[in-house]
Amino acid sequence: MRSPAYVIRYLARLARGQAEYPVGHNPVGAVAILLLLLLGIASGVSGWAVYEEIGGDWLEALHEYTSNTMLAVVFAHIAGVLVSSYRQGENLVVAMITGKKQGEAHQAISGSYPLIALLLLTALIGFLIWAWLDSKG
Repeated sequence: MRSPAYVIRYLARLARGQAEYPVGHNPVGAVAILLLLLLGIASGVSGWAVYEEIGGDWLEALHEYTSNTMLAVVFAHIAGVLVSSYRQGENLVVAMITGKKQGEAHQAISGSYPLIALLLLTALIGFLIWAWLDSKG
C-alpha cells in the first residue's frame, strides 16, 4: 500500500499518460483490493448479524451500505482493469488468471507460499462444510 498522496500523484500521472505500469497492482488497484477485502468482511459480518437478528435496523442499513459500496468498487475495479489493459496493450484479465504478465525478469515474484494457500483452502472448505451442516440442523 502507498500513501494517499502517492495514489493521488499516480492518478495525476495516469491522466497525463505518464504513469508507470508495475508488474503487480498499481497504487489505485491496490486501494481497490484493500477496499474490497474490508467491505467484504464488513458486509459478511453485518449480513450474518442481520440474519441472526442482532443489532436492529441500523445494522441492516450498514449491511446494505457496505454491500452497495462493495458493488460500486467491484465495477470501478473492472473498469480500471479494462482501461489499464487497453492502455498497456496487455490483457490483464488473462494475466490475473494465468499469473503470467509482461515485464523484466527482476520484477517477477521471487517465490510462492503453497503451504499458506493450502491452509487457506482447507479453512475455506471447513467453513463451507460447517455452514452447510449448520443450515441442515
